[in-house]
Amino acid sequence: MGHYNELSAQLAREIEAIVDEGRFYIRESMKPDFSHDEKAMYGTAAPEAAVEVASAEEIAAIMRLCNDAGVPITVRGAGTGLCGGSVAMSGGLVLSMAKMNKIIALDEDNLTITVEPGVTLQEVMDAAAEKGLCYPPDPGEKTASIGGNLNTNAGGPRAMRFGATRDYVLAATAVLPTGEIIKLGAPVVKSSNGLNLLQLVIGSEGTLAVVTELTLKLIPAKKYDISFLMPYESVAEAMSAAIVLKKASLDPVGLELVAREFIEFSASFTGEHTLPEDGEATLIVTFEANTEDALDMLMEQFAELAEETGPLDILVVDTPTLKRSIWAAHAALNTSIESGVKRFDESDVVLPMTKVAEYIEAVSELASAMGLTMQVYGHAGDGSLHIFVYNDELEAESFASKSAAFMTDSYAKCTELGGVVSGEHGIGHGKKAYLEAALGEDVMGLMRRVKAAFDPKEILNPGKVV
Repeated sequence: MGHYNELSAQLAREIEAIVDEGRFYIRESMKPDFSHDEKAMYGTAAPEAAVEVASAEEIAAIMRLCNDAGVPITVRGAGTGLCGGSVAMSGGLVLSMAKMNKIIALDEDNLTITVEPGVTLQEVMDAAAEKGLCYPPDPGEKTASIGGNLNTNAGGPRAMRFGATRDYVLAATAVLPTGEIIKLGAPVVKSSNGLNLLQLVIGSEGTLAVVTELTLKLIPAKKYDISFLMPYESVAEAMSAAIVLKKASLDPVGLELVAREFIEFSASFTGEHTLPEDGEATLIVTFEANTEDALDMLMEQFAELAEETGPLDILVVDTPTLKRSIWAAHAALNTSIESGVKRFDESDVVLPMTKVAEYIEAVSELASAMGLTMQVYGHAGDGSLHIFVYNDELEAESFASKSAAFMTDSYAKCTELGGVVSGEHGIGHGKKAYLEAALGEDVMGLMRRVKAAFDPKEILNPGKVV
């Protein structure tokens, strides 16, 4: 991380002159939200100033000024991040993309949608659905900006079948720290045009360039869907079943795992006992089809196979009311933790499916030894887990210490089993040390050299990822 200068009064006046009145904030006019993301425990820091930008040209002009002055820039979307990725840890200027929220075009023939980065995921999904189309990536936070999804390569439950954000970004316009506006990728389904710089930018968390426009791939939406709830005696049995179901030629679009303790905790918080509380873990399996006949055929094939995996029960979720209640209960897992305990920490690791049960057992023992309560759910079909730890009897400092120790050991265990330390949330400031421990100096050094090629003065989102 380089040495940075303070944002001078002169530079503030020059930045303010670039944008319309009311979009530049400094000192007493600063919005409190600009100092943190959704998870403040991974860093809280007020920038010296913030600006709500409205175009690539504004961003380019501001970037040139800050680059010349050696003032750091942190890009912020909707602020739903969980790793301190949009927090101005080095001060400087926050670029808020919230007002760049236009859907520019939806091409029904070429199956693409072009948007500004401040458009929310829900708005993209709704715009596609209106045309009988689908944008498949579905991370849980639908109010997140699509630019934030790009910067963290967000996934969600459907990633098993359809892939993550990087699989749907065809093209982007971006601004480099030196102010150049560049075009990356193209609105086509394949390319052999040299190095894929677009893929480098995706997942870089605003450390390489500022994306100002992106074109996303859409697919035709399926008309019918059905889900099944399958409780098992153990997590190991549930994961064995998940592997069997994934290997079969049934192509489920969702294959979720929820531990019984988490179901009980969430139900006690919400008062809604919707998910099964039998066994130690439940699979939620979802299918989609274009016709009722095709869905019926999938159901028949699935029922025969599912029985062979040894579930305690097979519950059919086939009415609109049941579907809403089941996915509301699934969404409430996060809510119950966020609202039901005083402080918590969360990891989002990804492991080979065959290692998930072993990992859950290992980190459960680790949490217990440290006096922490652990809850877990995940996307079983791609080995992605969300691990929560908490203890409301601990003071903040004590909890932070125990949580950090747990995360260090649990991430090390994940790496040992062939996994990665983040599947969806990104690295930001909060996970940087864990990434370095997992990847080693050679790989991290290469990442830093890529960073230097894009951002020689290291003004973009310093202290994050690399």
